[in-house]
Amino acid sequence: ERGGAIFVGYGSKATVINSVFDGNDGSVANDGFSAGAISTYGGGKKAKVVNSKGNRYVGGDASLDIRDSTFTNNKGSYGAVYTLLTNLKVEDSEFRNNDGKRGSGAIFTDGANGTEKRDNFGGTTLIRNVVAEGNVGGGDYGGAFFLSGYSKDKIVIENSKIINNKARRGGGLAVQSYRDEQKPASLVIRDSTIADNIS
Repeated sequence: ERGGAIFVGYGSKATVINSVFDGNDGSVANDGFSAGAISTYGGGKKAKVVNSKGNRYVGGDASLDIRDSTFTNNKGSYGAVYTLLTNLKVEDSEFRNNDGKRGSGAIFTDGANGTEKRDNFGGTTLIRNVVAEGNVGGGDYGGAFFLSGYSKDKIVIENSKIINNKARRGGGLAVQSYRDEQKPASLVIRDSTIADNIS
C-alpha cells in the first residue's frame, strides 16, 4: 500500500545509504500519501514533539536521510519519495524515469518539521548533488520535485541537475509555502542546472 518499498511511520528517523530502488509500485493505495519507493508519515496525533521550554505540539520529530542511492522506474501517487512533516536530506543520489501518477515524478515534500501549525520551529529539505532526469509528474505540479513547507521551513537545492522532466506546471520543480504569510517557507537554489524540462 503506502510506500512501494519502504514505509517510515510516525516520528521515525530513517537513513538510506548506497542503495538501489528500481521498479517499485506504491500506486495500490491510490491516495495522496504514497510514493513508489519511500513514504514517510512524520506527524500526527500519535506522535509528539517537545520544544526546549517543555511545550508539547502535535507532530513527529521525524527525518529521512538518503545518500549515494539510485531511484529508477518507480511509480506511485508520487514517483519515488513522499515525505509528510519530515526533515529530508538527499545527497549524491539519482532519480531517473520515475512516474508520479497524481503528483511529482521524483520527490514530494509536505512540510519539513513535525507540525504544520504557525510556529517558529521550521525544518529543512536539502537536496545536494542530485540528478533528477526523465521523471514525469502526473499531477498539476513538479516533473521532478514538488517541495512545500510551512512556517520557517527551508528548502535548499545545491549542485544539482534537474533535466528532461515533465509535468503540467513546473516541468522541473514546483515550490509552495502554506498557511503563514509572516514566516513563509524559503527557497534557495545554488550552483544547479534546470534545463530542458517540459510543462
